[in-house]
Amino acid sequence: MSKVLLLKQNYVLIMYEIRRFIMKIKISVLVLLLGFGIISFILLNNSEKTPKDTTIYKTKFGIYNGEASLLAQVAKEKGYFKEENLDIELKPYPSGYHAMTGMLNGEVDYANCAEYVASKYSFSNPNFKILASMATADISSALAKTSKNINNAQDMKDKRIGTTIGTATEYYTGVFLDYNKVDLKDVILVDVHPSKRMEVFEKDEVDVLFTWEPTTYKLQKKYKEEIKIFPMPLGFEFYFLIVSDTKFHEKNPIISLKILKSLYKAQNYVRENPNEIRRFIKDYFDFDEEYTDYIIKKHAYELTFPYVLSSVLNNQFKWLQKNKLVEGKAVKLDTLFDTSILKKIDESSVTILE
Repeated sequence: MSKVLLLKQNYVLIMYEIRRFIMKIKISVLVLLLGFGIISFILLNNSEKTPKDTTIYKTKFGIYNGEASLLAQVAKEKGYFKEENLDIELKPYPSGYHAMTGMLNGEVDYANCAEYVASKYSFSNPNFKILASMATADISSALAKTSKNINNAQDMKDKRIGTTIGTATEYYTGVFLDYNKVDLKDVILVDVHPSKRMEVFEKDEVDVLFTWEPTTYKLQKKYKEEIKIFPMPLGFEFYFLIVSDTKFHEKNPIISLKILKSLYKAQNYVRENPNEIRRFIKDYFDFDEEYTDYIIKKHAYELTFPYVLSSVLNNQFKWLQKNKLVEGKAVKLDTLFDTSILKKIDESSVTILE
């Protein structure tokens, strides 16, 4: 074999080994780069995730023991509070007024009540924040037996008027009389506990009873033609508010957020499952079929901070002051409102002007 041929063969072998070496380097670099990319992706992805909050938040929510509190009851039954790591006690009260009183007395951290309850308490004990409305309802009316010969509002003068002081019914009583040119001073107001409404009406301890459902339904069904119902003026629906003790709320905004998140989930469930909700209401409150269909039509279950709330509260402030049922000046509404929590969940639900 000639030296030239041998040199060529050696050159080819050397170049082959060099190419193999370079290829190994390229593969190693590629593997390193790929591994670095995967590791970087994992680290970056993990850095963007918020660590799961495993803290259990304990709180008490005072609710009206009726249909207006449906979202809270659904949130409890469907586990939405639990999903938000809330160990929550729903404490039932006979009215929103009693729930609000319980909250201001330290029995619970949150309460739901008609907006009038918040209006009246804001003069004497404004240590609360309004976080949202969880329902609207048109369920108030006045009733009298036909034997009382009370055929219109004018016939109510000098009569015993049963109402529930401190609740929205007190306001509806006064505005109904005002609307019909009857002064509060011209009637005898009788404070009736919600649990005693049927009893005082049947025992003739009042001549007219201002009340809310299901009392109206029960009395109408029992007395039929013997009873006269006076409906409230058009547009007299109330807003069922979620309120919190100011100190508790400011110290625990995360609990307020988790409660509203749970109620928001319940709202969506109610919207998407009307038949299931009908069965839930019937079974939960032990209603008959007829009343269940009747009462569902009178409620709207929405988590909102509605545009009209300011004007409603301001009108109630004026009425309370006009009738000297409160002392002092009305508070500024922005000191009562905290819309920031609901905005974090659904900004479109907050339409109130601030």
